[in-house]
Amino acid sequence: MLNDDRLKAEIRLRWYEHGGFEFNLPNDPMTAYAMLHVALDELQERMMGIKAQHQRKRQLLTVPNDGNAQPKKWGD
Repeated sequence: MLNDDRLKAEIRLRWYEHGGFEFNLPNDPMTAYAMLHVALDELQERMMGIKAQHQRKRQLLTVPNDGNAQPKKWGD
């Protein structure tokens, strides 16, 4: 039987109310380094998604309801 779903390593982050952080990383430095890079990539992808949602909301708010009004030109 394959053990593809077995946990290989775990990273745990604790954020305390006083602002302190505590990291629990795997003992193997290469595994910890690789996992931190994967976590960073995941965070960046999520932030890009959030920024895209905010951009869409901002664009919807700046479009007039009737669609006839043209945006002002710069310098006018």
